[in-house]
Amino acid sequence: MHSHHYRGGRNASSVQGASVQGASVQGASVQGGSVQDGRTSERGSGDRLAAGRPAPPPPEAPGRGTGEDGIATAEFAIVTLAAVGFAGLLVTILTSGDVRELLLGLVRQALSF
Repeated sequence: MHSHHYRGGRNASSVQGASVQGASVQGASVQGGSVQDGRTSERGSGDRLAAGRPAPPPPEAPGRGTGEDGIATAEFAIVTLAAVGFAGLLVTILTSGDVRELLLGLVRQALSF
């Protein structure tokens, strides 16, 4: 990436190989402010994006969750423990002598045709 200076002495990054022709951008959001004709202004309640949509609300501050943070992780942990328990039960059943003989008999019968 190359860094270019533009009006106001701020730096802008560019991507090589990309080009835009005949386009203009006004009111684009840049970290809490909007850039328009080289001037920056603080985001106000009336700021809108170029397509006329309202600007998205700022992200919530950390630590102010809905009370359900971590629910998916807890559910994942419970399901994982249940799967491990079921796998252990299957291993115990399948390694017992009676079940092993039953399975070997089924395989021998299937291969004898």
